[in-house]
Amino acid sequence: MRSLRTMLTAGALAAGLAGCSSSAFGLTPQPNGDIVVSNNVTGATLNTTYANPFLVSSGSFSLGIYENHFGGPYTVTVTQWTANFNLPCFVPHYVSTAEQTNVVQFTSDNGAPPTDPTEPNPCINGDEETAIISDSKGHSVNFYYELTTGVPQEAKFRKLQIH
Repeated sequence: MRSLRTMLTAGALAAGLAGCSSSAFGLTPQPNGDIVVSNNVTGATLNTTYANPFLVSSGSFSLGIYENHFGGPYTVTVTQWTANFNLPCFVPHYVSTAEQTNVVQFTSDNGAPPTDPTEPNPCINGDEETAIISDSKGHSVNFYYELTTGVPQEAKFRKLQIH
C-alpha cells in the first residue's frame, strides 16, 4: 500500500512539473512556444500573415525575438520568396543573442554584386519572403515580409564599403 501511495505521489509530482527542468537552484520553466516577434526600432509586436506581411521599404530591417523562459539563440531561416531568382533578397544576421530579446537584422546581401551589375537582382518591388524562426525545443513561427520598393544594386556596394 505504501508503495502504491509513493508511486501515485511521484506521478502527481511529475505531472505538476511537466515543462520544467531542474537546475542547481530549483526548477526552471521551459519555453512554451509563444514566440513573439517585434519591430526592433519601435517595439511593436508584429503579427504577420501571408496576406498581411511586414512591409519593408529599405535594404535592411531588425527584429526582436522573445519567448517566455527562453533567451535564444533562435534559428532564423528564409525559406520562401517570390522573386524569380535562386536566392532570397534578405539574409538574417544575429546582432544580439545575449539578452532575453534576441535581435536579428535582415539585410539585402543577395542583391546583384557590384562586380557584375547585369546579374539578376532578387530585391525587387513586391518580393514576398517567409522566414521561419525556431527555438531549440522545436517551436517555430513564420514571419512574412514584403519588399515595397526595389533595393538599388549599389546598396550592397555601399554596405561593403562601410565594413
